Amino acid sequence: MFQGGLTKKAILKSNDAHEFCKSKCCITISVGQRYHEADMFKATLASINNNFQRCTIVMGDSLQRHTMKILSPLSKEEVYARANLLGDQWLERNAATIEKLKIPYQISRWDYWLNHSAYNGKYNIINELYLNDPTFKENVDITSNFFLDRNQDRIMLEREEAFHLSKEYLIEECAGMLLLADDDYHFDVYPNKRNRAIDYVYRKIVSEVNNKLIRAVSIKFKSKIRNFSIILIFDI
Repeated sequence: MFQGGLTKKAILKSNDAHEFCKSKCCITISVGQRYHEADMFKATLASINNNFQRCTIVMGDSLQRHTMKILSPLSKEEVYARANLLGDQWLERNAATIEKLKIPYQISRWDYWLNHSAYNGKYNIINELYLNDPTFKENVDITSNFFLDRNQDRIMLEREEAFHLSKEYLIEECAGMLLLADDDYHFDVYPNKRNRAIDYVYRKIVSEVNNKLIRAVSIKFKSKIRNFSIILIFDI
């Protein structure tokens, strides 16, 4: 169990927290982000263990191949292999923590969703939404450009190609959300707020079918240092 030694506490934030105990959740992992490592990740799993009925850890390892390619001189094939290698290493680092979960759990890597029999259909739904819904297109474009602007000194491609890859990341991520909704996950646990594209797909598609699926759960980390408490809030 997650007893002793934790320097942080993860507080799950949701208006529907009273439903956690009878629900299954997914925790989406951004491989390499500090809030999915060490004591922050341990605290997150401890809180999930104490609140939910069951859990799936969804690793976004190969999803990152798009944004990694923007910042890397490697080929697409090499970047894909590198993304999965980073996933392997993340699993190795965090295996002992994951094994402390006492609720039923499973781990799914992003390739599982890419190879899902329904993936192409979900991807087409999101791509059509991008082509035909100006509001969604605007949300995707703004989010894509925000990533590029934030990393402008590191981009190793022409802006047009980099934008396409950033957009593909978001469309693929949104298609994954539709697959998770089909698997009846009630809550999606992630430290940051959802990006604009994901939030729009949730409101436009998922919640219109069933507003009890894939509801966002944010996390606040409370860290105790001596006799003081510090609240760490991750936001974008």
